[in-house]
Amino acid sequence: MYLERNKRIMCVTSGNATLIQTSTGTWQITYNAENRPIRFENAATQTVIDCGYDSQGRRYFKKVTLQANDKHEGKRDFIECIRL
Repeated sequence: MYLERNKRIMCVTSGNATLIQTSTGTWQITYNAENRPIRFENAATQTVIDCGYDSQGRRYFKKVTLQANDKHEGKRDFIECIRL
């Protein structure tokens, strides 16, 4: 199902938008079993954004890959998330 609203195109699957048009291009979004976005891909700019979540659903990392270069922006250190 495709919807067009304010020049944004969305392909809706199970309530999640899997294709979004933004000012930076068209992004394909992949969700995990808990309906959290884990991967954003822009084929035109060859940009990939990967996200990871802890057991409480908080994002603990975001990794941005630009073409062949890697840039890691850690929201929190994983070890910090699992303090004993």
